[in-house]
Amino acid sequence: MEGINHGNKKGRGTPARVLIGPRYGEKGVSRLVLTHALIVSMWSKVKRRLALATALSEKAKGPDVIVLESFPKTEGKTSAAHKFLTKTAPEGRVLLVVDKKEDSLLRATKNINRLSIMDVRELNPWALMKSQHVLITQAALQVLESRFPQGKDELVS
Repeated sequence: MEGINHGNKKGRGTPARVLIGPRYGEKGVSRLVLTHALIVSMWSKVKRRLALATALSEKAKGPDVIVLESFPKTEGKTSAAHKFLTKTAPEGRVLLVVDKKEDSLLRATKNINRLSIMDVRELNPWALMKSQHVLITQAALQVLESRFPQGKDELVS
């Protein structure tokens, strides 16, 4: 298959696997391989939501979360996006959370190595904890608030 990394002879590039069940090769036994993505997708919706809420609350305790009215219009120019990013978060990895990825925004920021752009619907705890600074637009914050109930008891039930 084209475009899929199957790894090389030394085993680098292969996904982490977990074997479940009896030994492979026994009579009538097939091999079940679970990759990391499959294991994560099997988590319940409540656990994923609770993990995201925990990561958000940990980030919000510090000065690392900045809410923006909107990301400035850069017309696809990297220099304008880089200047804005240097003013708001001078150093470290930055996660920009937007409500909708626009082509001009992606074009303007694709060459900035320390910046990751993520749609609010794709937001996950790993991306939050990996970044030192989180920039979130007002529209993305409203979408995020609608995903979570107000009370702690409602989150777990």
